[in-house]
Amino acid sequence: MKDSVELYWRNLKDNVDHARHHEAMRTSTTNIVVSIGGAAFAIIGYDKTICGTDLPLLLFVAVLGIYGALFSAKQTERAGLHYIRAQEYRRAIDRDEPDIDFLSLRKSADQTHKSRYPRLTQFELQSLWIGIHIGITVLALVVAATWLFSPSEVCTGAQPVAR
Repeated sequence: MKDSVELYWRNLKDNVDHARHHEAMRTSTTNIVVSIGGAAFAIIGYDKTICGTDLPLLLFVAVLGIYGALFSAKQTERAGLHYIRAQEYRRAIDRDEPDIDFLSLRKSADQTHKSRYPRLTQFELQSLWIGIHIGITVLALVVAATWLFSPSEVCTGAQPVAR
């Protein structure tokens, strides 16, 4: 094997490792946001009423959800950058080592995969990751709007906040 091909392999592996690191960070951040959001909703719903005193926590959860969506999108973008770099190194290996043909193997595997999962290959996984965070944000805003537009406020143990 040529020295240049060895360098391509090392750089390919380095970029795949970096991409996986970004995916792991996205996963960890999503877990943290979902955990904090769930705990906040449990605290808000503990007394079975929505009070004005719950608004700061709801706004925090909404902002946290927006942050999580942006962080998830950025981590996906960074992982994508490293995967594209890795693909370029594969193409360089194909050029320098004619016996290795990653491109045709990949095209064949991709076609088989698309024929098995025609509908699931239509949308990107990134949409699901971001959707988790957007869902948390929307839920927090819906709960806040429920309090804001409710005809009366009944809060036990807390002073109602004037609207």
